[in-house]
Amino acid sequence: MEVSITTDVGTGQRLNDDGWCAEQLHKNVTLLAVADGFGRPAGTAASVVVLDAMREIVRRELRRATFPRRSLTGNDVRELLRAAFAHANERLLRLGGGSDDFVAAGSTCT
Repeated sequence: MEVSITTDVGTGQRLNDDGWCAEQLHKNVTLLAVADGFGRPAGTAASVVVLDAMREIVRRELRRATFPRRSLTGNDVRELLRAAFAHANERLLRLGGGSDDFVAAGSTCT
C-alpha cells in the first residue's frame, strides 16, 4: 500500500499542529489516521498524544482478538475504533487536568 500525506498550517497559524499515522499493524491491518491539534501551547503535543493512544489501543485489541484465525467484521472494526477514540480522549483529559500546558489543548482525529 502506498500512502501520500500533506498537511496545511492554515490561515493565521505559524505552527502546524497536524499529525498523521500510516502504519501497518498486522499483515491485513493498516491504521490510517490524521489528527489536528489545537490549543496553545500544547496543540502539537495533543495530536501526537491522540495518535499514540490510537496505535496503542488498536495494537492491544488486535492481540486480544481471535484475529487472524478469523476475519474482523465491520462491527469489530467499529468497536475497535470506538475504544481507541475513547482511550485517546481519556488520555487528553488526564493531561489537561495535570498540566497547565494541556488545559486548552485538544485534537481532532479522523
